[in-house]
Amino acid sequence: MASVGYSSLPPYGAGGGGGGGNGVFLRAKSRTQTLYATRRPWRELFAHPASYSLPYSFGDFASRLNRNLGHFRVNYAMIVLVVLFLSLLYHPISMIVFMVIFVFWFLLYFFRDEPIVVFN
Repeated sequence: MASVGYSSLPPYGAGGGGGGGNGVFLRAKSRTQTLYATRRPWRELFAHPASYSLPYSFGDFASRLNRNLGHFRVNYAMIVLVVLFLSLLYHPISMIVFMVIFVFWFLLYFFRDEPIVVFN
């Protein structure tokens, strides 16, 4: 007898992802590996100082900045994460507050079935 249903998707937690929240972690790991693979060599980021020049106009500055940020975005993200990590180590209370906020965000983002209603 054929099952009657509205969707061809498997039920939550069945198949594919290997169980409950495992799919989330596997997707995050895959995405992180993909992003890390697109990083540029650090020597290219800190090239020879003679290769730098001042832009001629604001438009030239904006286009060079946009191109640079797109080209080295993973490198810049790694620098920001290292600075954030070191600042959190320097202020342990900030690390605790950060972790509490992260856990609440994680719970709200991944384990909620209905939208959050604020002020009504």
